[in-house]
Amino acid sequence: MAITGKKFDMIQDMSDFAISVIDDACLALFKKDYDQAEIAIKKSIDIQKYEKRVSDNLKTNKNELENYRIRRIIENVRRIAEYASDVGEIVLNMNIEKIIKKQKA
Repeated sequence: MAITGKKFDMIQDMSDFAISVIDDACLALFKKDYDQAEIAIKKSIDIQKYEKRVSDNLKTNKNELENYRIRRIIENVRRIAEYASDVGEIVLNMNIEKIIKKQKA
């Protein structure tokens, strides 16, 4: 059975947010933009708010199979936002390495 209604909309919002964060982090990587990377890292933390909203909504749902499926979905969407943070950290590390190399030269 398909996930519909309010639950679907909340998952969609969470997914859209995670995609925007990973997009920002990748853009920072391609541009080697330290500031954009920091913004993406900070923004990725907000995924917890989306996850909590969806999880809280599951408390009233009696369909255990649907709850299990939704929990798995939000766990995977949360990981996307966490990957964005990882990409942002890579950008920061690249910039640090660049600064260190300049100082040695």
